[in-house]
Amino acid sequence: MNWLRGAFWIAALLCLMTVSSPAAEPRRVLLLHAFGHPYSPWSDVAGSFRAELTRKSTEPIDLYEVSLDTARARTAEEETPFVEYIRALLSGRKLDLIVPIGAPAAFFMHRHRTQLFPATPMMVTGADLRRIPGAALTENDTAVVFDLDLRALVTNILQTRPKTTDLAVAVGNSPVERFWAAELEPVFQVFAAHLNIDWFNQLTFSEMLGRAAKMPPRSAILWTLVSKDVAGVPYMQDRALDAIRQVASVPVFGIGDYQLGRGIVGGPLLPTQAMGEQAAGVAIRILKGEKPADIRSPPLKFSVPTYDWRELRRWGISEALLPGGSVVQFREPSLWVQYRWPFALIAVTLVAQGLIIFYMVFQNRRLRAAESALNQSEERMTSTAASANVGLWQFDRRNGQLWATEHCRALFGLNKDAPLDRDTLLAAVHPDDRQSTVAWFRKASNLHPVGITEFRVRRSDGQVRWLRIRAHAAPHSQSKPDQLSGIFIDVTQQKAAQAEAAEQRQELAHLMRVSLLGELSGSIAHEVSQPLSAILSNAQAALYLAEQETPDLAELRDTLRTLCTTIIGPQKSSAVCAPCCKKARKNRSR
Repeated sequence: MNWLRGAFWIAALLCLMTVSSPAAEPRRVLLLHAFGHPYSPWSDVAGSFRAELTRKSTEPIDLYEVSLDTARARTAEEETPFVEYIRALLSGRKLDLIVPIGAPAAFFMHRHRTQLFPATPMMVTGADLRRIPGAALTENDTAVVFDLDLRALVTNILQTRPKTTDLAVAVGNSPVERFWAAELEPVFQVFAAHLNIDWFNQLTFSEMLGRAAKMPPRSAILWTLVSKDVAGVPYMQDRALDAIRQVASVPVFGIGDYQLGRGIVGGPLLPTQAMGEQAAGVAIRILKGEKPADIRSPPLKFSVPTYDWRELRRWGISEALLPGGSVVQFREPSLWVQYRWPFALIAVTLVAQGLIIFYMVFQNRRLRAAESALNQSEERMTSTAASANVGLWQFDRRNGQLWATEHCRALFGLNKDAPLDRDTLLAAVHPDDRQSTVAWFRKASNLHPVGITEFRVRRSDGQVRWLRIRAHAAPHSQSKPDQLSGIFIDVTQQKAAQAEAAEQRQELAHLMRVSLLGELSGSIAHEVSQPLSAILSNAQAALYLAEQETPDLAELRDTLRTLCTTIIGPQKSSAVCAPCCKKARKNRSR
């Protein structure tokens, strides 16, 4: 328990020490802007510097920013209010670092440093080595500056547009811009043999716009710095550049990465982002106690040539003309890259739809072929049935619907506009046969496999025709057939032929009876006439023998015996003639 009590008192003591100790003082940094916060390129350097300083510093940073707008064209005497403002702003506060952004701000602080912060370290940034030479710095100063290859600006234009013959240099007329015009002119003079160079520093901004709009096709514009025109009218860098780009009939080139994406084609550019980051690293070293004179940062050169893909396309500049190792930004991804998954989904949908359409077309063709074959088969069947004077029909018991071929209309003697239904067909049946026909239909489903009946039809012209109906039940189930199908056959000629055949059979039977009677009578006559003739012949012979003077009695006797045999038959003649023969023999013996 003693060690636990001791740990408690130690923790309490540490808490009291933490509460009672004062908060650490922030490191105060003063940023001086030459032309105001939103003025490029210094605003871009300042933005990068602030972000990197805050990110890398291990101590709290208290930033103070002052815009020296009068630094554009004011005299030293008119800068007094700015001096008083800065002194009042930081009154009672220890300043750790002064950071002038741009050469004008550095010159302002150089003029008034003894009045403001003579012992405070200073780091100049956002300026060119030509403006802030190392000899101008004190032991308490350092600089992070550019060292620009001005000739590379024109070289880049001629490389990307080899046929360029005219170059307009857009530069203003403020002290800073006059300095740069004086620096650029001798450098660009090297290209005078190949280029007609037009300087805009003696023009108003409206005149600059007019020149930019009417430049010949083989021209280019180099945008450097335009903060004030010859009339003394100030302009914001971004807005002025945008105005030039909108009216320019030729491509616009620039000098800094802060202009990329705002209308310039690109090329070797001021690395403002890298400048701010490098300046922040130097500032942290000073805030940690390093002496400014001991920190010598190498000047920053132009960055790797960087181009705006949209401007390259706009002016038809081939990427093959760009320097080796160039970077192309703002490249719009292809539609496939942007909409890969929608395209893939659309492609899959189209393929699936195509397959479905192909399948439907294939099935449709098969269906049409089947329908065509069915129609042809039906036409052949109907035509064959019609040529055979047969009508086809089908009846559905469930809904009472009757289907029949057109030839049934002719069989029943119906008009073309008469419907082919059950009632119409039944109405055409002869009244004497209608009831029996309806009854036959009712029990037709039980007539397996085929039911047959005949009935008469009275046609509209009064003619009566005989029809034979054959029905076959198509069972929906074994017990309740739902459909009947069959044929109507005109059997009128068959009926007539049957009647004619029956009549002919009757006539034939009559003729056969008459013929048989004739044959019978002839046979009878023959059977009767032959014995009579024999009797007559025997009688005449006997009479002839008896009339002889000396009749031959034996022959007479044989003749009479033959006569008796003829009349009464051989058996009876023997019985009848025997007594007579005996009597005759007795008389002869006497």
